Amino acid sequence: MPCIREEAKTAAAVGTVPKESTSPPRRHLPTPLLLLHLFALLFANPALVRAHALPRERTDMSRNKIAIVTGANQGIGYQIAKQIARSGDFATVILACRRLDAGVAAAREMMTTTTTASSTPSSGCAVEAMELDISVPKSIADFASAFANAHGDRLDVLVNNAAMAFKGHDPTPFGLQSRPTIDTNYRGTVGITGALLPYLKRAGPGSRVVNVASRSGALRILRSDEKRGLFIRPESVEALSGAMDAFVADAEAMGERNGFAGTNYGMSKCGVIAYTALMSRLCPEVGWSAMCPGHCATSMSSWTGSRTAAEGADTAAWLATTDDASAYKSGGFFADRARVPW
Repeated sequence: MPCIREEAKTAAAVGTVPKESTSPPRRHLPTPLLLLHLFALLFANPALVRAHALPRERTDMSRNKIAIVTGANQGIGYQIAKQIARSGDFATVILACRRLDAGVAAAREMMTTTTTASSTPSSGCAVEAMELDISVPKSIADFASAFANAHGDRLDVLVNNAAMAFKGHDPTPFGLQSRPTIDTNYRGTVGITGALLPYLKRAGPGSRVVNVASRSGALRILRSDEKRGLFIRPESVEALSGAMDAFVADAEAMGERNGFAGTNYGMSKCGVIAYTALMSRLCPEVGWSAMCPGHCATSMSSWTGSRTAAEGADTAAWLATTDDASAYKSGGFFADRARVPW
């Protein structure tokens, strides 16, 4: 899988937030003296040998933190990634995008416009782009493999923002919109999270998943207590996915809904919120939360929203960076930095 992180080319092709060096000036030693100096470093100081061999192992672990934001080349996802990058808490933010060229362009733009708040030092955060289409299982597998090859076996934060929605004027019948919407927004989110979950577990305390959802996925959209029960406390991911499959089957059968909601996008986000709460119970060693950005003026909303993408991104970026475990480990649903009823 293409990955815009070619070690020496990372800063040139994508970039990093400028960071002022605190290292002393280098001394240019003659070659024989240089070799003798290196010999002394390698054999007289084992701790320094390990530091040179494993440059990511530093005492300040926050400087090694990595975040992935899916669907981050534009809109809310771009702003989430930008706000995480400027937090000063991360060494690397990865823009996971369906189109790699769009991701590279977004990363370059972010590096020319991102500065840390004046009250904090420059973060030195690298911004990278990697290709990911969450609706394609092979793309998910390739992404997870490429990530591990480039960054090792730990991931601190995953923000699942990538999603799709048919426009209101789209002539595609409701039943034919159901499968692509659920496959992307629900199954894609579950798929990429499952693929990266081992790396999140290895990152240890503070690792987390933030799922971008919507109030359109509220439980009240379901038309029967029986259907609401399928989402309130499912026994497993398989059981929840079975409920989503039942919705798609009903929608495809001449538009019958049988107690499900009459909105594909809403049903997909209802599934995402239920998945968040479920995983908080099944995998408590990782933090889980879902959030609603509000109605934002982005391409998905045909620029009709009353909020900016940056405003919509705020709660997701907060959940991704806060030290408040009662928020990021709650499994709850948030809006405007507060937990709200689902």
